[in-house]
Amino acid sequence: GTDTGGIIGEGTAADFKKVYATGEVEGENKVGGLIGEARGAIEISDGFSAGNVKGSGDSVGGAVGYLGSSSGTPRLENVYAVGSVEGKEEVGGIVGYHRRGSIQQVFALNPFLAGESHVGKVIGSQHSSGDFEHTYSHDRINGGGKTDFLTGLITEDNRKNFAFYKERGLDEESWLFSSTIGLPVLRGLPEPNIQEPIYEETVTLMSDEEGIFIPIRTVSELEKIGSIGSETRYKLLNNIDLSSVENWEPLPRFDGVLEGNGHTIFNLTIEKNESDVGLFRSVGSDGVIKNLTLQNVNVKGGEETGALTGSGSGTIEGVSVIDGLVSGEDMTGGIAGSWSGAMTESYSSVDVKGGTDTGGIIGEGTAADFKKVYATGEVEGENKVGGLIGEARGAIEISDGFSAGNVKGSGDSVGGAVGYLGSSSGTPRLENVYAVGSVEGKEEVGGIVGYHRRGSIQQVFALNP
Repeated sequence: GTDTGGIIGEGTAADFKKVYATGEVEGENKVGGLIGEARGAIEISDGFSAGNVKGSGDSVGGAVGYLGSSSGTPRLENVYAVGSVEGKEEVGGIVGYHRRGSIQQVFALNPFLAGESHVGKVIGSQHSSGDFEHTYSHDRINGGGKTDFLTGLITEDNRKNFAFYKERGLDEESWLFSSTIGLPVLRGLPEPNIQEPIYEETVTLMSDEEGIFIPIRTVSELEKIGSIGSETRYKLLNNIDLSSVENWEPLPRFDGVLEGNGHTIFNLTIEKNESDVGLFRSVGSDGVIKNLTLQNVNVKGGEETGALTGSGSGTIEGVSVIDGLVSGEDMTGGIAGSWSGAMTESYSSVDVKGGTDTGGIIGEGTAADFKKVYATGEVEGENKVGGLIGEARGAIEISDGFSAGNVKGSGDSVGGAVGYLGSSSGTPRLENVYAVGSVEGKEEVGGIVGYHRRGSIQQVFALNP
């Protein structure tokens, strides 16, 4: 059930030293290869778990399922786990949920991790009071595993080198190296009867000055963002051509970091009769996409359609969408269908066709922040159609931008920059913006804004012919 562990189900203010477990562990919540739940001023040092760990619920870890409580400062040190770990949420190679205390010199050697959300190579999820350093993971991923809370990588070569572990905290008084299984074992205890782990390489992790990331070099690696995990950091190492993909399957909700690294994804083609259509279906509030270009796109979807993402609330920085067409129904935009996050230094030159809430950059923006954005493509829709944003709602801020494409709406609220500005709550601001394209509509047609319901408009320049 809850609090299930290979050694102890629940440990409180205890001291565990030179312990290991090799059996399979299965429970519900707070399940760990060594300890299910470790509470209070507990200390766990010089130990390892070699059995597979499985929980039907949350807080499942290769060594400890749930570490910490409201009082006391636990310590987990010089520990590794080598079994697969599976759970629902808060799944970690070493610790499922880290509420409090110190984690140091731990080695996640799990060949497989799986969970629905908050899956981490070392720690699944962490409370703000948790502290960690010198956390290592094998550089190959099979299954999920975000790279947060990870400070270093273990290659297949240094996994079998005792010097690697000694340099990182394992002392020879407590540990020796087993050539049989290729892992450190505890001195003075029987050598465990376990098999050497086999890593079926799905993706190899890499590191740079900012930390650990998953490299994206091929079409198949880009597609695997959906299956490996959406909460980690990815980085393009070269341009990618999607012309071999006839109808791209949008990647699921993304809560990680995708660094385009100045590279381009070419020839994105999507034709879906559904909502949330784009390279990604949606981007969560923690999601970041930056320094990426999409070129020659042909994206067709239903409601909330954009080249980059159907919807989202994270951060877009330095993203450009060049050449092509984005078409959809309500809430269709060149970059995103609907957006309620931050967007800076981004632009679109694609043509956009949609229904209500159609814009050159965003179809509908709510309480978002847009700075240094522009659009040059033709925009055509029904009601609430804008060269930049179709409908701008809530406390949205749009500054330092321009629209250069012609804008046409078959209905009302059509503007060179924004079709419909304002809503019943929040105070929008439109500042330092100009529009140079022609604007056509039925009623409420403006060179900058079609219908201004609420908020501030300052330093705008209507240069429409």
